[in-house]
Amino acid sequence: MILKPPWSDSDGPIDHENNESYLHGKVQITERPLFYWVLHRNRMLQAVVLLAIIVSLFFKVYPLEMQRQIVNTAIRLGRQDLLFLYCGLYFGSVMIAALLKYFLNFMQRYIGQKAVMEIRQELYSHILALPMRFFRENQPGTMINAMTAELNSVALFIGLALTTPIMNILTFFAFFGYMIYLNPKLGLISLTIYPLELVIIPLLQKRYNILNRKRVKITRGMSSTINEAVSGIHEVHANAAYDIEEKRIKSFIGELFKVMSPLFLFKFGIKFVNSMIQSVGPFILFMYGGYLAIHGYFTLGALVAFLSAYEKVYDPWKEMIEYYQEYQDAKVHYQQIMDTFRITPDYLKLPVGRPVHVIDGSVEVRDLEYELPGDIKLLNNISFDIQSGTHVAIVGFSGSGKSTLAIILGQMYGYTNGSVRLGGHELSTLTKVDVSKNIGFVAQHPFIFTGTIRENILYSCAALGSCVDLGNCVDLGNCVDLGNCVDLGNCVDLGNCVDLGNCADFGNSADLGNCVALDNCVDLHGSTDSDGAVPGRNELMPSRNELFKIVEKTGLKEDIIRLGLNSVLEPDKQDALIFALIKIRHAISLSGQANLNNYVEHYEVNSFMHHNTIYENIVFGEFNDAGFAPENIATNSIFIEFLKKENMYIPLLLLGRSIAVETVSLLKNFVEDDFFLRSSPIGSSEFKAYADLVSSLENIAVKTEYTKYSDSIGNSDSMEKSDFIKHPDSIKHHDSMANLDFIGNLDKYKIVMLMDLSLKYIPAFHNMVILPQSLEKKIVQTRHVFMTEIGGAEINQCMNLPEFMESSKDDLTKFFAAHREREFRPYCPSMYQFSHSLLDNIIFGKVKYSIEGDLQSVIPLVMDFLIQENLFDEIMEIGLDFNVGSKGDLLSGGQKQKIALARVLLKKPSILILDEATASLDNQSQKKVQKLIRDGLPDNTTVLSVIHRLDMAKEYDHIIVMKGGQIVEQGKFQDLLDQKGALYELSRL
Repeated sequence: MILKPPWSDSDGPIDHENNESYLHGKVQITERPLFYWVLHRNRMLQAVVLLAIIVSLFFKVYPLEMQRQIVNTAIRLGRQDLLFLYCGLYFGSVMIAALLKYFLNFMQRYIGQKAVMEIRQELYSHILALPMRFFRENQPGTMINAMTAELNSVALFIGLALTTPIMNILTFFAFFGYMIYLNPKLGLISLTIYPLELVIIPLLQKRYNILNRKRVKITRGMSSTINEAVSGIHEVHANAAYDIEEKRIKSFIGELFKVMSPLFLFKFGIKFVNSMIQSVGPFILFMYGGYLAIHGYFTLGALVAFLSAYEKVYDPWKEMIEYYQEYQDAKVHYQQIMDTFRITPDYLKLPVGRPVHVIDGSVEVRDLEYELPGDIKLLNNISFDIQSGTHVAIVGFSGSGKSTLAIILGQMYGYTNGSVRLGGHELSTLTKVDVSKNIGFVAQHPFIFTGTIRENILYSCAALGSCVDLGNCVDLGNCVDLGNCVDLGNCVDLGNCVDLGNCADFGNSADLGNCVALDNCVDLHGSTDSDGAVPGRNELMPSRNELFKIVEKTGLKEDIIRLGLNSVLEPDKQDALIFALIKIRHAISLSGQANLNNYVEHYEVNSFMHHNTIYENIVFGEFNDAGFAPENIATNSIFIEFLKKENMYIPLLLLGRSIAVETVSLLKNFVEDDFFLRSSPIGSSEFKAYADLVSSLENIAVKTEYTKYSDSIGNSDSMEKSDFIKHPDSIKHHDSMANLDFIGNLDKYKIVMLMDLSLKYIPAFHNMVILPQSLEKKIVQTRHVFMTEIGGAEINQCMNLPEFMESSKDDLTKFFAAHREREFRPYCPSMYQFSHSLLDNIIFGKVKYSIEGDLQSVIPLVMDFLIQENLFDEIMEIGLDFNVGSKGDLLSGGQKQKIALARVLLKKPSILILDEATASLDNQSQKKVQKLIRDGLPDNTTVLSVIHRLDMAKEYDHIIVMKGGQIVEQGKFQDLLDQKGALYELSRL
């Protein structure tokens, strides 16, 4: 069995979330019954609701009395004034009752959601503290489903747990009392059928609950299976394992169907019983009540009121039946959720009655064992001593237990037997904050959270900074140490604290008592008693320079600069930054940077851009109107009419046809290979649609067109049909071309496809067809007309950057304000393009496609200009704010490992554990990180590194060699090689 920490209670679990249960004697969340959240939460709101219920009773019964008075008094006596009075009172009481019902329904949902919000928060905190073995044994889908969908029924019940029974019981007896008041005998007879429900409904509900538990279990399994398949979709596709996954989910779907059929049988059986009893009641009333009325024992008004009362008295009864069902459903879900997570965390989060330990880096391991269920020993008899500041390499054969040892030393697994002492403290007695503050751990496959690079790098520091958040605490008593807490909120009393460390904020604390040391507190605003406070900086979070240094040392700088330069600037950024970027653009232009010109095609209003799309060549700018976006331009009526007016419509359709025909004919056997499709703007997902389009074009005689326009080609006898296809401008641009046969036989959708294809065409990249110079010239002419007529720009604006650079600050502010509001921003030297990257804006053009690695060649050339304008740090900041996507999917494996290394090194741990942490890095980055480990860490930092390359082992002070879960030898690298033992054997593999 796994070694338990000394505070573990064998008689029952203890709640360790934020040490709340340990400090205050609370019951662990998984041990709290469902009604705990009803009786111990939102009491003031419950009291308000109870008051509203009591008031609503009067306005529910009063309309019945008004019915009786209307019939027996107003109508019988013919009193119109009484009729209006009683009808008005009836309507008013009904409206008030309806408003109170509306208020009660809202409050029920509000109370339920508020309680479930607390459940989710506490349960999530509990889940995060659970041992690693729990997460190995349970699928993420189970936890996600439990935290989200399954708690919804619990929220529904908690909101009505008290109000529904109280309201309906009182309502029931109010109406029942009114019925007894009208006719005691008839009232008693009408209620005789209700006990039948008390017998039948629980029997049906019991069977429903059993099936419902099965449904929840199957749904969880299905959710986990789907989650696993989606998470491992690359393996499913790589192995074409569709049938395997379909069979796995099919078994769950079948089981769910088998359960749902009888479940609905019992569910609607309960409703059937309710409906039958509701129908039998009026039958008895009409029979017996009618008899009494006929013989004069009951007035007509009383009978009408009685029937209304009976109808009303069934409503609370029905709601109580539904309440019973909802309670059973919520109970099933709540119990299964709590059963799933009913595990006690192995370690406390925070120390109790002592400060956070400061560990000196020494590691002493004695007879360490780690055993899995089934007597499977992964580690056996592990012993070694490491002095503080020693760098240790752990090497070994595959499956030798290297990573398992590293994980145990990082306190992520509990060990079965033996002793691990870090800085003289037994590992099993250390809290999670003790370990986090002193130990840094980097896994082979580190996890990157959704968010920015900055957030991921600062994750460890932010975690340490928020580890003590005591919020609006009432009393902290005789605390020994609150460490480096970030916020103590509105504390009422901090008692006789001995040490409050480097607190960042004490909020509006009323009393700091007899505190001995407040150390480097940043803010004590609002405190009434805080002797000796010394303002200072919270040192948990690194400074900008520290962050930049660690980024450079881990080899992240180049990645972050590249990501920053390829980021798109938000339109609300400061004008100063935009102006500085345009200044760099101007400086590059003046410098005549020859090397840069080899890699970049700069925007020039009078030149055709071979590395831009035809769309970009014509529009030569960007619109705020989404209708002019590249994906919508082919259907933009204004743009299409413009092309027709400028005689560019037919040539572009011919270009699109040429691209489609050539792509389909040449690449029809390589559709699945994106490498071959790179030479065409047709993507793999579009290929079938264009293949069908080409097939329809084959029915049109290209030869007819060729003959019809041979005079515009030149020597028609010597020109082949393929030449005609590859040179779409060989036809004269004339209105008569609108009658081309192939266009007349195409529907609107196919014409849009051809137009879209030609507009996406990039001459320098898509070499499937050749674009003649005559068409290039025509496109540039069309651009000029478009910019002036459609865009409303002046061509001269694209040639006056020197004058723009000499503008005053006020003029620039006005210019940029107008610049942001423009509907059309042309590619002019003075214009910043907000839809383009920073790099595109700086170089004022596009990186050429012709040379592999152009982008990597351009960035170093731009760097000098960034440094000259003091923008290097600004680009770094923008790069650090790059969003990494879900689980860091937008980053490479090497970038993820660099971030993980930077994350750990920033918190300056005394013991650094690396589990093949550089395995995904290239050789140059590995050398940089290795140099950092060797020379860049403090002298007293202990390093325990599981390494995958033996040539790296010579850099370490001590080598531990493992095989079969045991240490077979340890010592200095050269000494072990000379012994020709296990290390020597490994080196020869």
